[in-house]
Amino acid sequence: MSQKKHKNKSSRCGKKRRLDNGSGVLVGLTLVAAFMPGPDATALAAPSLSCVQSLQFGSVSVCASAGTVTISPTSGRSVTGCLQDAGPAAAATCVVTGQLFPQKAMNVSVTAATDTINNGGTKVMDVKSFKLANSGSSITGNPITVTAFITTLNVGAVLHVGANQTPGYYSGTSTINVDYQ
Repeated sequence: MSQKKHKNKSSRCGKKRRLDNGSGVLVGLTLVAAFMPGPDATALAAPSLSCVQSLQFGSVSVCASAGTVTISPTSGRSVTGCLQDAGPAAAATCVVTGQLFPQKAMNVSVTAATDTINNGGTKVMDVKSFKLANSGSSITGNPITVTAFITTLNVGAVLHVGANQTPGYYSGTSTINVDYQ
């Protein structure tokens, strides 16, 4: 087996959708992968990560007070304050592929405690409290440890919507790290 170092790689995914009316915000967050070598990574194949569904907070009708939109990696969407959910939403879905033999455990995490998304201008919202879960599992965390050669992960987070948030399409990116243990 050749001894080589693996460079950080990135993978982008996501689609933009248009807002149907001017009374709310439509929010999507694209996830970007970063691969970090572990202590013996010179002998390991680089992991791969491919996101097949970006994190979608969906359409939200805004109001005079602030609120949150929570996308759970395991159980859907909930809103607080006077916000009303008005369209489809989804946790992100990403597939992590690691070392086949010898199989190595990997830590997967969303690095930023807070990511800021914007409407293409100066209006912003914060996305916080990222959670990951193995597909089909009710156990969530950030980070989580993945031990299977191929693992499907769901990613959720909390969107903080300001009072009278300016309507429009808000988007941004967040980074997922995959590290061999």
